[in-house]
Amino acid sequence: MFAFVVAIAVFAIGVRASWSSPCGESMITTVHPLAEGARGRRWVATAVWFVVATLVTSTLLGATLSWLGSMMSVGVGGAVLVSLILVIAAAVDLGGWRPPSTTRQLNENWLTSYRGWVIGAGYGAQLGSGFATVVPSWTGYALIPVLVLAGDPVTGALLGLVFGLGRVAAVAPAGVIRDRSSLARIPDRWVAAEPLAAGVTSVAIVVAGLSGLSATLTSALSLVPVAAAATGVIVAVLLARRSMMRRYSAGSW
Repeated sequence: MFAFVVAIAVFAIGVRASWSSPCGESMITTVHPLAEGARGRRWVATAVWFVVATLVTSTLLGATLSWLGSMMSVGVGGAVLVSLILVIAAAVDLGGWRPPSTTRQLNENWLTSYRGWVIGAGYGAQLGSGFATVVPSWTGYALIPVLVLAGDPVTGALLGLVFGLGRVAAVAPAGVIRDRSSLARIPDRWVAAEPLAAGVTSVAIVVAGLSGLSATLTSALSLVPVAAAATGVIVAVLLARRSMMRRYSAGSW
């Protein structure tokens, strides 16, 4: 049960990383069938290399971090810590605070300099690593302790693979851009849906974290104060965010 809910959270982290990062938008606007055809390349080949490289890199990331974590003995406490980290990170994201991050993005000069398989593999390896480009959310950083505390390399590798599956979300909408009409329409819809996607993934991670606590703690009553505290954190950050936005609108900053 616990592994399942953590996998849901990790997948949501991957989707959020794809949707909220400028790199996801870049994939849609620059690496699609219409553009690849104009460059004399097959989009399917580029996309396959991208997906494979993303999944391989994210799997290696998960296996490596969990291998390092396997040297520690945390027991049940590790599962509780993972759950709390997920809840707190997602709550901060819901509050609207952006994490510190590199501003590095995918190099679009590659598109006219290298073959399609190099572009796909290179872009995929960077995004699959999780941290080579912009990290748009606190849950993106929460991925590190989640993988470290996974317990063993196999579990970590599987969680890394799940993260990678979420990370390649931008491939699907890019694949239907085959004319100028869809090129003008689909990227705009992707960007417009980002706030909703960010909210849904953050809420999903909070729910997964609380479910993980429920599955880990032996007594249902022991979850009550934890759930109350998590709810309090979410309410507090949302109220603080609202206050900040009011101050910003009033020009007091």
